[in-house]
Amino acid sequence: MCVLFRPFNKITNLISDACYPISNTYCMQVWKIECLSTETLKGDDLLMKYMAKRMMEEFGKYGSKYSVILAL
Repeated sequence: MCVLFRPFNKITNLISDACYPISNTYCMQVWKIECLSTETLKGDDLLMKYMAKRMMEEFGKYGSKYSVILAL
């Protein structure tokens, strides 16, 4: 579980602790979360796949709302 949640925790802290998060930092970290979750979905551990699936569902709710302009 640490393989999935440790990076997620670091990324969340990086974004939330920054006084003035800049868009390129934000977008890179969001992309890392998506890649990490996608890789976990490809694994063999059913519990981890379930958690990653649930995270991707939540990510989809918020990920679709951030502006494409921020990504550029």
